[in-house]
Amino acid sequence: MITVESRPLPELLYRRWWLAGGFLLLITILILSLMPLSGFIETPPYSDKVLHGLTFAILMLWFSGLVHARHYRRLFMSLLIYGVVIEMLQSLTGYRTMELADFLADSIGLLLGWALAHACRGDWCEALENRFLSP
Repeated sequence: MITVESRPLPELLYRRWWLAGGFLLLITILILSLMPLSGFIETPPYSDKVLHGLTFAILMLWFSGLVHARHYRRLFMSLLIYGVVIEMLQSLTGYRTMELADFLADSIGLLLGWALAHACRGDWCEALENRFLSP
């Protein structure tokens, strides 16, 4: 049986595009995280924590399709540091704050993304390329 850990990393035809999409996600999240909140609609309590968790789960899933499973721990730590940097930058804006609860929501989202990536073998990029983008 081939496990996630033993599978070779696929040669993706569009690896640069997948990476560019991931970095576009990171930049978009950073910009949105540093924007003022004035003018936004009222949201239910703790909905921003759910958004944090979902955002970081998506980031973990996205990049898990581009790295070997043995690098998931490093990916997790990199994205966690990214979340901490965002929180620190928010504290410098004067109109956003740094919250421990946001960091915890980011962490939970990353763990959820890691579990889903492992359960799905982390080969979603390869599967999409083979199904829809193969020449």
